[in-house]
Amino acid sequence: MAQVVGGTDKTVWYASCITIMTVALNPPISQAADYWGRKQPLIALSLVGVIGCIVISRAQTSRTIIAGFAILGLNFGCQASICKSSCQPGRRHWAIDGGGLLKDGNLPNYRIFWYIEAGLYAIAALGCLIGYNPPSRELQASLSTSEKLSRLDWVGYLIIAPGLVLFSMALSWSNNPYTWGSPNILGPFIVGVVAMILFIVYEWRFKEDGMLHHGLWHNRNFAVSLLVIFVEGLTFFAANSYFAYEVMVMYDVNILIAGANFAIMFFTGFVFSSIFGLWSSKCKTMRAPLVLGGVFLLLFFILLATAKIDTPRYAFWIYPILSGIALVSIVPLAMVSAQLTVSSELITLASALMTTVRSLGGAIGLAINNVVLNGTLNKELPEEVGKAVLSLGLPSSSLPALISALAAQNKKAVASISGITPEIAEAAFAAMRRAYLASFRNAWIVSAAFCSTMVIASASCFIKEQKTDFDTRIDAPVDTGLHNVQNLPVGMQKSIENSGPKGTSVQHEENVGS
Repeated sequence: MAQVVGGTDKTVWYASCITIMTVALNPPISQAADYWGRKQPLIALSLVGVIGCIVISRAQTSRTIIAGFAILGLNFGCQASICKSSCQPGRRHWAIDGGGLLKDGNLPNYRIFWYIEAGLYAIAALGCLIGYNPPSRELQASLSTSEKLSRLDWVGYLIIAPGLVLFSMALSWSNNPYTWGSPNILGPFIVGVVAMILFIVYEWRFKEDGMLHHGLWHNRNFAVSLLVIFVEGLTFFAANSYFAYEVMVMYDVNILIAGANFAIMFFTGFVFSSIFGLWSSKCKTMRAPLVLGGVFLLLFFILLATAKIDTPRYAFWIYPILSGIALVSIVPLAMVSAQLTVSSELITLASALMTTVRSLGGAIGLAINNVVLNGTLNKELPEEVGKAVLSLGLPSSSLPALISALAAQNKKAVASISGITPEIAEAAFAAMRRAYLASFRNAWIVSAAFCSTMVIASASCFIKEQKTDFDTRIDAPVDTGLHNVQNLPVGMQKSIENSGPKGTSVQHEENVGS
């Protein structure tokens, strides 16, 4: 998109806008959904997605595209990961999570792609309006509007939302365009870190039933699941941002082919999501599939980090198979692991925190990889290009313009540079590929290092198996009092009797008698 409208130096903000908005807004939206219901947020935020897609599709500048992604970020993750708890038994959550991964693609004409996305969001909103009619939950029906508002964690929202936004902005700005010593980085970064520390202290000491509800932390699996999904988000957003870019640079292919390369990940996920889901459900296990997924993801980044100039083209059609297998293991099972550790009334909040932490990992990962890639590229590109072209007779005065044109991937600009010849241009592009390869290699090494942490966390028995929680219980069933159980078939009676919230010792303000 940046090659069409300009502003290639701002592309990191495309994904960062989504991660920042998801990080800041997911917890309050999730808490509000417990009191006002899930249907209204789903419809409203899906319509926001329509607006964001249209803004992106019509954009003529990079700034407008960024604004469109910011609007789209309001929609991202709008309870899609938690509605399944209203209608599916715990042992089937994997299937819904796995299907939610299959949403990404790439088309040569990005405007058409975003028109299609807008249409899909509109269909989603219409589908929720017509087909999604959950019964009112107890708190939704029994509390007045003022009581609902008073139960929201307003102090927590006011501290954490701006803190996370400032923290994520500082990371996204690092080395693009500001240095770490710049006030534009240090100011937001320090304020963001202080705000997050204050938020943790407030939730720990003064607010037992806030966004970090104390009932979430009774089982260590929840904390480990947060770590796993954080690392997955950190590494996935790196692959999402740079894999297709590397294919385009290394093999001089268009965005359609590079996008098809990356889409292999999601086609693979379509196949393996059922395999991992059945494995986890039938064997009532999470640790082994999580470890295997982490190993596949680690192998994916190791192979990318060891790629060379003469690496066969077909290798980049194979590598995404590994990440696709990893993705449909780690994301659904980490989410299920977190959800099975909490009582049914906390599933919404647990899911929101998982989504928030994944996006926070993505924001941090994008910033780290952006610094690593740009830092290496700023060093390697002038050196490699200078060595390659000056010896062939290019005037030294033309070198800065050539480097700028190569950095922007602008072949027309390269051809128009004074003193350029076909031989020099060919040597310049070869040097550019070597410089980019070194830059991508360092980014993949960083991702591989974080992946090893995830593998250790899930493989070293930190994840406890929860076989007894793989049952047919539905976390938020239709009130069984509305049914005459005696008149139902025996099988259905058993299903209804097994439905309902999990036993828990956690108490909440709304469950305490006055």
